[in-house]
Amino acid sequence: NSGTGTSTGNSAVTFSDDNKVGIGNASPSYLLSLSSASTTQAEIKTTATNGTAQIRFTNDARTYTIGIDNNDSFFIYDATGTSSRFVVNSSGNVGIGTTTIARELELWNSDSTTYSSTTRADAGTNQRILNYSNTNSVYSGLTLAANNGGSTTSEFTIANVSTSDNYKGQLVFQTRTGASSYAERMRIDSSGKVGIGTNSPSDNLHIASGVATIRLEDNDIANGEAYSKIFTHSHGGIEFSADPDGNRSSTDIRFTVDGSETARIDSSGNFLVGKTSSATSTVGVELDGANGVGVFTRDGNAAI
Repeated sequence: NSGTGTSTGNSAVTFSDDNKVGIGNASPSYLLSLSSASTTQAEIKTTATNGTAQIRFTNDARTYTIGIDNNDSFFIYDATGTSSRFVVNSSGNVGIGTTTIARELELWNSDSTTYSSTTRADAGTNQRILNYSNTNSVYSGLTLAANNGGSTTSEFTIANVSTSDNYKGQLVFQTRTGASSYAERMRIDSSGKVGIGTNSPSDNLHIASGVATIRLEDNDIANGEAYSKIFTHSHGGIEFSADPDGNRSSTDIRFTVDGSETARIDSSGNFLVGKTSSATSTVGVELDGANGVGVFTRDGNAAI
């Protein structure tokens, strides 16, 4: 029967005819309804040392419990699957799929699905961030930010930008360059073309800059002293620079075909074809740029 079980001041516990309970609500619409004119709170408390306080939710197929465990962590536990689904420890760090939390966010999954380059990566430990605005050129991304000693924040953003082509996006890499300025540094389109300094790569690797430069360095040598560069020029030319700082000696530029050297330009400016030294007794062709001489040597150490 409907009635008031207990009351304190203006608050009351109501038991309705259809077995609903209202606390502070004389007409409960649910099995349990709590209502207050100010902040409404409910408490489930254990007084045991390292005890657990929890609520259990069960339907016809599954049971979950939520609460605080004996490690002082908030948890969501899948009792049917006997697996932890979500944990926030006392430091505020979050674990999804794990109770072992060493960082601000840990995502764990045990899945033996092997990666395939031609099927959708929807297994394994794989997270999806979706922007579903149905508009071209929108994006979903991840920004990595860090403060320096001057309390300014650097940012590096990786984002998927949508295009007008169905199912085809572009992966972009952006950096922060000032208080309110940003610059795109690299883009990979859906065909796999990579653009550095351009958002419309036209070849497998497209580098656009005032002087587009590639640096190739041998890090076996200390202080970065062994390196070469490839440059472009405004007139469309290309420059190969071996040991541009002159830190090494006897530097050359070599051309190799099918695993064998076929030609080289040595440090004296000689162009050698079919030979690796400028000795006239060595079979091959030598163009001596400094002296304006061409040397052609055949078998038998005979110059032609």
